[in-house]
Amino acid sequence: MTHGRVRLLTAVLVAVAALLVGACSENSTGNDTVTMSGTVTLEGQSDHSGITVSIYRPVELDPEIVAINQEYPNIGVQISQATEFDHRLETPVKSTTTNAAGAWEIADVEPGTYNVVAEKAGYGWRYVVEQGGEESILQLELKAEIVVGGVATGNVVWEEGQHVIVQADYEIPDGFGLSIGPGVTIRMGANRSLTINGTIDLQSSVAKPVRFIPFAMGMEWGNLTVENNRTNSFSNLLLIGGGIRVSNSSVTLENSCLKNANNIAMRIVNGTLDISNCLFENVFTGIQVSQSQLATINNCIFQNNSKDVSLVVSSSVQVANNHFFDADENLELIQSNAVVRHNLFQNSLQNISVADVSVVRIEGNSFESSESNIQNELVSHQGNDTVIEATGNNFVNTSGFVFRITLGIEEQVSAPNNFWDVTDEFAISEKIQDGNDFPNSNIKFVEFRPFSLVRIDSAGINNN
Repeated sequence: MTHGRVRLLTAVLVAVAALLVGACSENSTGNDTVTMSGTVTLEGQSDHSGITVSIYRPVELDPEIVAINQEYPNIGVQISQATEFDHRLETPVKSTTTNAAGAWEIADVEPGTYNVVAEKAGYGWRYVVEQGGEESILQLELKAEIVVGGVATGNVVWEEGQHVIVQADYEIPDGFGLSIGPGVTIRMGANRSLTINGTIDLQSSVAKPVRFIPFAMGMEWGNLTVENNRTNSFSNLLLIGGGIRVSNSSVTLENSCLKNANNIAMRIVNGTLDISNCLFENVFTGIQVSQSQLATINNCIFQNNSKDVSLVVSSSVQVANNHFFDADENLELIQSNAVVRHNLFQNSLQNISVADVSVVRIEGNSFESSESNIQNELVSHQGNDTVIEATGNNFVNTSGFVFRITLGIEEQVSAPNNFWDVTDEFAISEKIQDGNDFPNSNIKFVEFRPFSLVRIDSAGINNN
């Protein structure tokens, strides 16, 4: 073999070896995995070992709610991992435990975003959601769980991130107050309630909501009951498996999720109510307003409930700019007066029912793909002298009647300037059941003239 050929062969072998070394180096550097680390400590302890730290994939957000959030960003709650993630329903990707200093490390993690959970018996848990795999978790602190029941004998403070277990009915009596810090989790025992006769101060935030959740998954609890004859303001609450009951008091509720309860999620009796930007999902009844003189329900999302809103013997009620979807009944009025304006009603069995001595003005709404839109009915012995006015609405793809007026009412239904999804009077009359269908009765008629030949662009949710 000549020297030239030897040199050529040597060069080739060196090149091949370099390629192999480069390939091995790329795999061995771990560019396809990352290491997550951080520290978790126990309040008041010197030994922080034995805390379980787990990483979880982000939960899939409800695509229907996400679509509503995107189309109507000014209504409801912008759902996120902070509102939807519950590690008790999920399987961790990887877990480890802390050493005596509270340090932990999870290696060989696929790059991505994770929800991190730190937990220990007697201390509850804390979340860090949507954490990048390459980021280090700053120090978390777990506080000892608090177990309560009976009647408080002084002011009560639940600090940021603390876990509270309500194992028996618990009352804050008049003269004392309850302060709840950001990110506090209250785990409610079966059928247990927290009653506020004193004051309540919630310091929650979008990133750190206050959670009222069942002690165990699938368990139903009672209510956060407010009977303090005061004005109360709640925001950034997450209630699962129970509800809020307010009597003889006023409440403002905003930016909150009330979900998964076989009961009334928000009930007010003999008080005033202002609800905005909330999500009511998978509950028996979303809101019930009873014997109240002032209530506003604005910019909320109602999804997959048996009944969304019930107004009973109430007046000066405004229901505006809400999205009602997939319910047996969206809005019920019994002996109540209300203005229903710029809402979107979709995919439900009954959109609005009006009973007994009620007055309702239905303006600028969009009714889409439901079985029945507006009807009157008899609930009590009070009679059915209702007044129904409807104008500027879209009635689209209704499978049954747009109006069902089957009982005697005080006046004929005034329904001008609506879009009926058809363009001739006979077709419109076929969408109405009224006195024309019950000759020689005291049932009045729906006066639908004039009517719009085109869909009304301003009807439905106002996205400004």
